[in-house]
Amino acid sequence: LPAGQGFGWHDFLSPQEIPTAAVEGKITVRGTVTVPARQRKADVLNMWLLATESVNEPLSPAELLLCLRAHACDFNAAAADTSALKEQLSERGLDTSGGVNTLRTRLRDAMHAALPVASPPSRLRHLGSACHALAELTAVFLPKAVADGSLFELDAASFSMVLAQDKLVVASE
Repeated sequence: LPAGQGFGWHDFLSPQEIPTAAVEGKITVRGTVTVPARQRKADVLNMWLLATESVNEPLSPAELLLCLRAHACDFNAAAADTSALKEQLSERGLDTSGGVNTLRTRLRDAMHAALPVASPPSRLRHLGSACHALAELTAVFLPKAVADGSLFELDAASFSMVLAQDKLVVASE
């Protein structure tokens, strides 16, 4: 967890009381766990992606943000080969030179920039809200996104959404 967002214990046992509180070597602890709405949204999206076999394992918030935006574009640039990427770029009148990673980034940026923001069609109505929640989760867990590399896979628009979050956690410059 990011600094300052760890678990808080109230009226818990002191280290001296632990041996006397244990019954058969076990201590029973009861409590309440609060899961923020943004985390529940990410969990539901992960469940949908797993159920539709779009992914094989749950994704990090940064990966979810990129995946959600890709699904909204109706083309999976991450899974496309070089010829498919060049075809998509050519249809948009964009440069088709460069390696596969350059082509993917160029296409993702173009597709995501073309997503309607002001008056999206009904199938994209809640895209902005979901992307905002995932960008906030990515911002809160930024050190993890840096460590697993998922932050560096984001397109420019998604990355700017993360940077705009008030809850951005940056350990150092």
